[in-house]
Amino acid sequence: MTVRERMANLIHASGRTKGEIAKQAGISPSYLSRILSGDVGEIGGSMQASLARAIGCSIDAFYWQEAYEREIARLASKRYKVHFFSRDELTAVAS
Repeated sequence: MTVRERMANLIHASGRTKGEIAKQAGISPSYLSRILSGDVGEIGGSMQASLARAIGCSIDAFYWQEAYEREIARLASKRYKVHFFSRDELTAVAS
C-alpha cells in the first residue's frame, strides 16, 4: 500500500471530508486531491506533518503497517461508538 493510499484511508477512517482535512492542513481541497491522486510529486515533510495533524494521526501511520493499522482502528473507534446498555438502563427504557 502506498503512502497516498494510506492517507486516503486514514482520512476516510477519520469520518471527516477531504475538504475539512484540506482546510485544517492549510491547503485547498483540489491540492489535497492532487496529492492523493499522485499528481503532486514528492510530499514534503512539513506537508506530511500538516496532513497527519489534520487527520489526527501520526506520520508513522503513512509508512509503517503496524502504526497504520493502529491508527485506522483508533480513528474508526472514535467514529463508530458503541454503547452497551445495562439491565437497569434497558428496564428503565421499557417502563
